[in-house]
Amino acid sequence: MTQEERIAQLEQENAELRAQLAEAYQQITQLAERLQRVEGQVAKDSHNSSKPPSSDGPRRKARSQRRQSEKQTGGQPGHPGRTLMQVNSPDAVVRHRPLLCAH
Repeated sequence: MTQEERIAQLEQENAELRAQLAEAYQQITQLAERLQRVEGQVAKDSHNSSKPPSSDGPRRKARSQRRQSEKQTGGQPGHPGRTLMQVNSPDAVVRHRPLLCAH
């Protein structure tokens, strides 16, 4: 193989590689644009778009930033409690029965 033939072969390989590289760059650009679109869609949820909460998906919700209170749950000490107490003889007894039996 002469030097001119070898140069011609290398120039042809070079041209093919440049074409492959250009195609790869074009693919990379398309994939980067697609990735940006998909990431934008994934980032949307019911808090930052008009999507309903049911479309948020199964990922875990962010924990609340609120701190736990020093107070106990329920009525606080010193607060008079009120509740409806049972009595031995009520004023009226109302029975609630189903209209149809399922069995």
